[in-house]
Amino acid sequence: MSSPPLTLTLGALQAGALVATALSGAVGFQAFMYWRSCHGDPKELKAFVSLVWALDAVQTSLIATVSWQYLVHNFSNPDIADHIFATIPATVSFTALLTFLVNGYFIWRVHRLSKGNWWFTLPTTFFLVARLGLAFVSTAEMVRLKSFRRFHDGFGPVFTAGLTMSALTDILVTLGQCYYLRDRIRRVPIAAKALKEYVGVADNNGAVTCTVALASLVCWVTMPNNLVFMALHFCIGKIYSNSLLASLNIRRSDMSVKLIRPADLPAIEPPLQTIDRHSTISEVEHPSSESIGYVTFASSHRANTPSDVGSVVLSFADEKDRPVRAARYDV
Repeated sequence: MSSPPLTLTLGALQAGALVATALSGAVGFQAFMYWRSCHGDPKELKAFVSLVWALDAVQTSLIATVSWQYLVHNFSNPDIADHIFATIPATVSFTALLTFLVNGYFIWRVHRLSKGNWWFTLPTTFFLVARLGLAFVSTAEMVRLKSFRRFHDGFGPVFTAGLTMSALTDILVTLGQCYYLRDRIRRVPIAAKALKEYVGVADNNGAVTCTVALASLVCWVTMPNNLVFMALHFCIGKIYSNSLLASLNIRRSDMSVKLIRPADLPAIEPPLQTIDRHSTISEVEHPSSESIGYVTFASSHRANTPSDVGSVVLSFADEKDRPVRAARYDV
């Protein structure tokens, strides 16, 4: 069997390394933007973002080392394309860790949005953990075999199953986020504008991550003799990191949400004011008192919970400005 052209082996690795490095730069920029405005977030979320950024940075260093080993240290040695240096399985394991962390966060987010729907959470978590385990098995076998051809012949189905689990998890997480966010839009029209933004981000993130995972899977199954699949695999973890930070940073937009008067409230004067883009409402209940004159916003702020959306405090007052009810609404 003739060897594949260098453009599809070492050339593909170099192209994937360049794209992955650019995506890593985007991760760093988004992390910087997050740290500039994350003062209201809990320490756990800040530590989580820092961990994702650190893993991404280490993986970028490993990818750069891959380029050096194949293109510089083994210059003019085309046969090296079949050899697996230890840095290759290391990048696979870091991709698996980033995938696990980011999708784990999104699964937790959907679990909160669904008010504890374990029928969604448990199967999706199973696929996520299975993907991580399969990735670690692939990593160990790559280190042991040190050959792409031998790895494909002996453990190709394991790598295939891992990529399949990754794509399946992406699909489930995206569908879960979009379904429950759209459910909030139907139930809470006053927060529709903000929630539609989050639905758009969830759609885009899920589409990109799933597409890249499926593309890597297709290349691995149909073209196992070249390294296009590995070039795409370099980028998967970067895309996950960017999707996480994009979903967090959208809360910091300076746009405002124009509130729409709920149909079940009486005529309200003066008109409802606007609230910050990162403050939205999950539900509004009509207070039991019949003396409601208008609704005022006592305060609006970021939620002190690791949520993508936030919260707002509403104060209901009667015609004499006497407080009737105050409540904080979270998504």
